[in-house]
Amino acid sequence: TTPQQSRRFLSRLALCLPHPAATIKRKQTSRNYANERTHAHAQAHTYLYAQAHAMASLWKKAKNAAIKTKIRGEIALLERECVGRKKKFGVELYNLLTNDKNKLLGITAGTLFEGKQKQIKEPFQRARDDMGGIQARKDVKQKDLDVLEVKGAHSLPDTTAEEKMRKVGKHMTDAGTSAKLKTEMALIDREMLIRKEQFGLEVFELTIASDEDQKKKGLKGVVKSALGNVSQQEKEIQSCVDDAKADVGLIESKIQSKRREINILDDEMQPLM
Repeated sequence: TTPQQSRRFLSRLALCLPHPAATIKRKQTSRNYANERTHAHAQAHTYLYAQAHAMASLWKKAKNAAIKTKIRGEIALLERECVGRKKKFGVELYNLLTNDKNKLLGITAGTLFEGKQKQIKEPFQRARDDMGGIQARKDVKQKDLDVLEVKGAHSLPDTTAEEKMRKVGKHMTDAGTSAKLKTEMALIDREMLIRKEQFGLEVFELTIASDEDQKKKGLKGVVKSALGNVSQQEKEIQSCVDDAKADVGLIESKIQSKRREINILDDEMQPLM
């Protein structure tokens, strides 16, 4: 082989082999591409994690909101039950105070509830005055009803067809009037019940011993009869107050427990500092 042929061969071979600079550039480009892919993968992973975390947080918020709504509904029912128990207490206490003359004299004179005479005497007198007015209206209705019944029971025998027809018409009219009177009296009874319940809401807290001294003494330190021979009356009132106090206390403890549950759910949703 001549030197000229060798040079041509080497030139052609050089054309076939990659240039060192080009090789370095291709390696750098490949490395950059790999780095870009790794970075893109990391970004995608971070984005997906953030999205999943946001969805989980959103779901937890929605779940907690639903739970809190349910708990608030339960609290509303318990509060209604608590008010209902206080109203029932008002009916029981009012009946106890008015069914016995000695008790009535004691509360009227302000000597039945030691230390709470004025506070309890005033709402009791208002309730008694209101009940007196309502009862007077009922008595009028009852008197009208009694008159109708007496007339119907003492009617003279019929002698003619015209009298029979007249009596049938009057009987139908009286029956309608009697039904109306009975309906009105039932509404009055409901009004009386509501007034007694209102009395319970007014005096419940007043009849409950709140300070430590009253708690030690029990109801004896709060309820005091005007007469020395009415210990049984004290027991009846004491039982009425103690039962209502226990029932209301149990309901209020349930309400507090429900409110603590809501506070726990709120704390769970607070961002960490």
